[in-house]
Amino acid sequence: AIFPDGKKLGSHENEECSIDILPQSFASLIKLDPQRVSTALKSATQLLTDKETGIARLFTPAFVSSEINPGYIMGYISGIRENGGQYTHAAIWFAYALYANGNKDEAYDILHMINPIYHSSDKAKTQVYRTEPYMMTADIYTNKAHYGMGGWSMYTGAAGWYFKTVTEKLFGMKRVEDGFSFEPNFPEAWKNKKIRLYADGKEIYSKQ
Repeated sequence: AIFPDGKKLGSHENEECSIDILPQSFASLIKLDPQRVSTALKSATQLLTDKETGIARLFTPAFVSSEINPGYIMGYISGIRENGGQYTHAAIWFAYALYANGNKDEAYDILHMINPIYHSSDKAKTQVYRTEPYMMTADIYTNKAHYGMGGWSMYTGAAGWYFKTVTEKLFGMKRVEDGFSFEPNFPEAWKNKKIRLYADGKEIYSKQ
């Protein structure tokens, strides 16, 4: 972002919010310069994701004392909600952007780690996440006091985008005149990959 006085936000020049997942993602989605897009996605992966805990931050570092006023998000404690936590809408757009750039393994890694089931796959993760394992959360905190805890669950907008990314990008499903076609982007690690589509209890489509 660029303010009217020319100051930047989301730039390496900023001490707070020096990288933001949204411009990194949308550079891919609107097909900007391929080399710079690859650099942007790689930087976002390195600086904004925590695969062990399953978090994709909106930006980092969080706002604490910035002279630049980013608006209401600075009213949140650092690492809570939009102020440097995971904002799940943006995390899913990042996965979508990785698919758009052909990074199918990295994209699936993001889908896997932000899946609420991943955060509840064992007792230790459940005690950190402290949120329903069957609902998509709006955000996950990165504040040290609550690192990895989910917030504002049953977020249907993010769940809708997750479904869209899985069906359109992971499965590669497209509507065609007489039904559907599939050009899947399954991760290389998956073995014996096959898509089956059923209607009225009968298999009507199969793709190996």
